[in-house]
Amino acid sequence: MDKQRMAERQGSKGLWRGIALVATAATLLLLAGFVYAVSDVMGLGGPRNTLLPPEQTPGQSERQELRITALGDSLTRGVGDANGRGYVNLVLEGLEEKLDVPVRLNNNLAVGGMRADELADKLESDSGYQYAIRQADLILLTIGGNDLFQFARYQEEAPSVEGALPEGEGALPQDSGTADTPSVGGVPGELSIEALGERIETALDRFRLVAERIHTLNPEARLIYVGLYNPFYDVPELRPASLLVQQWNNGVYTILQSYPDMQMVPAYDLFEATINSYLSGDRFHPNGAGYEQIAERIIQIIE
Repeated sequence: MDKQRMAERQGSKGLWRGIALVATAATLLLLAGFVYAVSDVMGLGGPRNTLLPPEQTPGQSERQELRITALGDSLTRGVGDANGRGYVNLVLEGLEEKLDVPVRLNNNLAVGGMRADELADKLESDSGYQYAIRQADLILLTIGGNDLFQFARYQEEAPSVEGALPEGEGALPQDSGTADTPSVGGVPGELSIEALGERIETALDRFRLVAERIHTLNPEARLIYVGLYNPFYDVPELRPASLLVQQWNNGVYTILQSYPDMQMVPAYDLFEATINSYLSGDRFHPNGAGYEQIAERIIQIIE
């Protein structure tokens, strides 16, 4: 009997010992879970994968601002547009809608009558031009029309310095030509096709200098150059000037190929195919519809 009671007592002790071990293990497990939970809430548990609020989701960086600087002659100034907007303002609006980013115009530094050599001088010495170029993500440029057509008009009047114009003749006045004496941007007189051809290489050298100085000031900016067109395409005697304008455009295209972020947008086909629809009353500059066509082409190639 004593042996039986002793065995029962020992069994009870083993049972309670087992229960105590299980309880202790459960307590330790619960304690570990509590510590992990606290550390997780306090951010002490190391890196973890969680879903962030939409405004903090990786990859959704703040919108970037597109800064534009406009340079060149009266086309970039918008001369001929009765609404005074030109292609530059249309490009600003179109890109902001297309890219869904804020678009800001640093400055429109275009000047009516400006030639490529004058622009090259500004880029070399004018701190305002230099600052506007350095701040730009995109540069819009028209230049060369005055170099070619003013040269052709003033070939007999030009002073000894090659390519210079008579004093005070930098800008183009309003149209005063007649059917018998076609005007060059409003300057009455004969347009010499021969003089136009002779001046192309000189003008291209000037353009090469413009491209080089822009690239030096801001090698990261993208430049869009609007090619030349023949505003006298509907004048039979002056239609051959289109071949020379195309020679200019080909030369400019070759120059721009030296720089990975410089491109040319052609415009000659617009004004040759439907010249009466897109020229203003001065018969030299685009009208509002013409500027719209130029702006659309620029917007199309910007991604």
